[in-house]
Amino acid sequence: MPFSQSIIDLIRKRTSVRSYVSTPIDSERQIKLNAFMADLKPGPFGSAARFKLVAASENSGKELRRLGTYGFIKNATGYIISALKDEGRNLEDLGYQMEEVILYATELGLGTCWLGGTFTKSSFASKMDLGPGELIPAVTATGIPTEERSKKEERIRSSAHADRRWLMEKLFFEDSYGNPLQDAGEFH
Repeated sequence: MPFSQSIIDLIRKRTSVRSYVSTPIDSERQIKLNAFMADLKPGPFGSAARFKLVAASENSGKELRRLGTYGFIKNATGYIISALKDEGRNLEDLGYQMEEVILYATELGLGTCWLGGTFTKSSFASKMDLGPGELIPAVTATGIPTEERSKKEERIRSSAHADRRWLMEKLFFEDSYGNPLQDAGEFH
């Protein structure tokens, strides 16, 4: 993987971001993110989701706001749309691959926020050339994070207990569920 930072450091750094500055994602980061998504390997169960970055230009920010995120996201200047067929273990593979994309976006200095049930699927489907039987199970808002979270964002984080994460040893394992990941340190 083309990460220059340790995965552990990126995991610790990454948080859900719901408020962004209105400055579009620069072309260099867009190119890097698109290249990363194009080179993703299949997930652990062998299926590959498709990903597409839909990003605002200086003149098209309003179009992105109309995509429909039910007020949970403010000023996102990009969305990463995922598509796959809902069969077998494809959804698990999607989760694995989407996390890789999110960690890479974090390394690029972008904020992200998973959207599952809080987006208008038909609006995002119009931006993705869906194949037969494909669906869009998740979208990720992305962009340059604001320096301070809004009050609404703080309420959401508080109700989700976002700042009380489990230790990595309770979340990540090597080889089997009974064998915690070694040398992971605390994950707060």
